[in-house]
Amino acid sequence: LWRASNQAFVQKRGKIVLFGLNGTLILNMVALLLTLIVTHLHVGSSVAVGLTTHCLAVAAFWMSFFFFLLKSWFLYFNDCWTFYTLQAEWQSIINERLQSSENQNWFLANKNKYGSFWYVFKLAGVYQVVGISLGIIGLVVFHFKLFHLWIVFILISIPMLPQLVAYLVIVWKTTKIAVVDDDILLIHWENKMHCRTQLFFVVFSMASSAVYIPLGPYLGTLLVLPLQISICYYMHHVSSFGIYSKLYHRTSIESAEASMMKIMEFSSSRGYKRMTMWKVLPSEDALHLFMLHLSKEFSMEILLSLIEITQYQMYAMNEMIQMEIEFVENNNSRDCFAHHMPVSSIVAAESTDFKRKAFQLYRKYIMRGAEYEINLAWRVRRSFQSLLHDEQYLMERKDVGINDLYVLFDQAQ
Repeated sequence: LWRASNQAFVQKRGKIVLFGLNGTLILNMVALLLTLIVTHLHVGSSVAVGLTTHCLAVAAFWMSFFFFLLKSWFLYFNDCWTFYTLQAEWQSIINERLQSSENQNWFLANKNKYGSFWYVFKLAGVYQVVGISLGIIGLVVFHFKLFHLWIVFILISIPMLPQLVAYLVIVWKTTKIAVVDDDILLIHWENKMHCRTQLFFVVFSMASSAVYIPLGPYLGTLLVLPLQISICYYMHHVSSFGIYSKLYHRTSIESAEASMMKIMEFSSSRGYKRMTMWKVLPSEDALHLFMLHLSKEFSMEILLSLIEITQYQMYAMNEMIQMEIEFVENNNSRDCFAHHMPVSSIVAAESTDFKRKAFQLYRKYIMRGAEYEINLAWRVRRSFQSLLHDEQYLMERKDVGINDLYVLFDQAQ
């Protein structure tokens, strides 16, 4: 790992986190091995020797979990920050006012705080110091026979529970985002393997503390510590040799089609029904993921135009209802988008009437050479050009009503 410290898979994980995690896992194995030697080979019969090895084991356990938590949090935070940053970029095309900081979500607003490594390091570090201190206090009172072994179990296990719950929630939320990630650097793979093993390790460690009571320290240690050492080595192997070998022995990188197949397999494995366009649009996250897919195909204008034109037709329908104008409702014009969908600044502008709104949408999506020009049939584009090619001409035509423009934009959906 040190020789590869300038490689992308090390840089993206963070050197401090990667080396800190592997270092504390090795320290865990050493501490557990020393505890095993002291207990079964009777190397030093004094209370001080046994207390020291047990305290080292507790401190190493907390420190390794500290780096697990840091790694998972920054993976989740950076994934969400990237997700919402890209979302804000395409939404600002629909409504440029969304670029203001007051409309930012929590991840965008707190990038410099909870996305800062040293801020979170200090914040989580305080809790780790408290947890280590309580664990050591429990070991001290047990070794000097001041309290029962259950006190040790409570002082070590209870402070770990909030941290464990936070870790599981973060990993679960990260997994929901990771399904659309190619994961070329195996960051999500590593996180998933660690989560499974870490959960087993924590539950096993808590259960093993209770085993000490009926079996006694000698037999309990003999049964528990070898397995704990093996678990620590497995997690260390995943974060070092496992990543290195999988990356450098990979024959090919998954294509975009393979990634889409993974999403389909992910959906079918959870019993999801086949997705259609009208099922994607009402979901904020699904809509954003579909927009990201279109961006890779250089086709974002398709969905952007659908959103703004649909909102224009909804506006036109409301106007015709107020003016008591009869019209045939287009099913595609129903309010099928997510509730948090930004409203088009063109449609929302109160200073423009329905004709100017239509002309601005034409210039944005339909006119030849438009910034977000969509692909339309020649006959359809010509029908738009004949009516909307000149704003002044459109405004002067008294025979063009809101119903005519409503029907015209049906062709562009």
